[in-house]
Amino acid sequence: MKQPDGMQLDPAAGEQLRSMLSDEMQQVDAWLARARELTRRAPLGKNPVGEAMAAKFGNLADSDTGALGGVLTPYRQILQETHDAVTEAMKRYQATEARAIESLRKAAGTQS
Repeated sequence: MKQPDGMQLDPAAGEQLRSMLSDEMQQVDAWLARARELTRRAPLGKNPVGEAMAAKFGNLADSDTGALGGVLTPYRQILQETHDAVTEAMKRYQATEARAIESLRKAAGTQS
C-alpha cells in the first residue's frame, strides 16, 4: 500500500525484518550468556597482582556493567524496540487493510 509520503509498506518485508531482528537478538543473548561465563575469576594466583588482574578481567566481561555488557545490553534493547515497532506497524497495517476491505464490501452491498 502506497503511503502519501512515498513510503511503502510490504508485509513480506516486515516479516523478514522481524525475523532478522529476532535472530540478532538470539545472537546477542548468546553473547551475553558467554560474557557471564567470563566473569568467573581466572586463577592468576593468590598474590596482589594476580588478584587485581583476575578482578579486572572479570569486570570487563561482566554482562551487566562491564565493557561487553555496556555495549551488548543497549544494543539488545534497541533490537527489541525495533522489533516491537515493526510488529506494531504490521498490526496497524493489517487492521487498516481489514477496515478498508470491510468498507469496500459494504459499499458493494456484500457481507463477509
